Amino acid sequence: KAVEKATIQLNEMRLKEGRLIFDDINKRTKNLQQILYDIEKITNQYADDKQLTLRNKILELLDKSEIDESRLIQEVAYYAERSDVTEEIVRSKSHLKQLKNYLNKDEPVGKRINFLLQEIVREVNTIGSKTPQTDVTIKVVDLKGELEKIREQVQNLL
Repeated sequence: KAVEKATIQLNEMRLKEGRLIFDDINKRTKNLQQILYDIEKITNQYADDKQLTLRNKILELLDKSEIDESRLIQEVAYYAERSDVTEEIVRSKSHLKQLKNYLNKDEPVGKRINFLLQEIVREVNTIGSKTPQTDVTIKVVDLKGELEKIREQVQNLL
């Protein structure tokens, strides 16, 4: 009787803990989605900002002489292309969607979630290395922190 009672209590505790972990991972996933949205907004403004910065710097260097507009556009395009993180953001969003799908499955998914987290971390690292924007770098640090917390929670599932 004691073993049966202990087994029932153990299962009840596992269910309770599982719900708490599920809620925490869901909350953190929403945070990740918001941070990615913020990064997307910041990086979309980058090309316009860079063009203005380059224009002003060139004017300053040329002492208000004429600017070769086509050359300026080429340089801005180069900077914008080199720092474009759209692909990484799209893949990260896709991985987060898959993460939510896994969380709603009624089967063991800890290893699959762990793999997805590794993929998201790779994308986030690429975002961090491609962008020269301080605002984005701060957001990347936030993303990494949330991903690490989710990873720790997933370790409880494995």
